[in-house]
Amino acid sequence: MCAELLAKPVIDSVRRAGLSCESAMKSALQGVQSPKLEVGEVTIKGNRASAKVHTTAANQPASDDTVALVREGGDWKIGALGGG
Repeated sequence: MCAELLAKPVIDSVRRAGLSCESAMKSALQGVQSPKLEVGEVTIKGNRASAKVHTTAANQPASDDTVALVREGGDWKIGALGGG
């Protein structure tokens, strides 16, 4: 998941915090059941983009967020963690 979805600066940031990307993702997703992600409006500006997303999971409140994306090696990857 890390190498396929996350941009290198995000992975580097997690590592600087003293965690492996894999352990950080495992911790963040622990207990999440039946996750669903709906992608809405996507805005592209050069090598950067943003996507409005709606996420749901069993027994958790739904969330509407904007995901920052960057083009890395020809692929779009998540360029920042967090939402809002």
